[in-house]
Amino acid sequence: MKREYMLELFRQYTEGWKEWNKAMILGCLDSNSVITEFNGQKFAGIEQIKRWLSDWENEGNKVTQWEIKSGYYDLESRVGVFEWIFTCFVGSDKYHFKGSSIVKYQGNLIKEMREYQMEADNYYPYGDN
Repeated sequence: MKREYMLELFRQYTEGWKEWNKAMILGCLDSNSVITEFNGQKFAGIEQIKRWLSDWENEGNKVTQWEIKSGYYDLESRVGVFEWIFTCFVGSDKYHFKGSSIVKYQGNLIKEMREYQMEADNYYPYGDN
């Protein structure tokens, strides 16, 4: 698998969330995909992922930003690591943070994804570097 294709699959996933296109999101996932969110929620298999998407939609939540800032690739092990900036609304509450995803690929699809969160504002506690 080429790095361009790894990035394209992850981009399809993030764009699917921003456009709220469930077919786009699901279309890049293996039927046995496992997604672990930054908050510990874990979804195993396409049926659980579909249920998660339906719940997200029914609750009126919306992703407004998911900007990929960089990507790192291990082609031999078929793993991509992506850094991004994310904004969403959960109900009327707005969340904005930086994060990263470790994405494992199998065949031409995403097999596993683990997401991690970092505060949006970073600072040097001991002055500028």
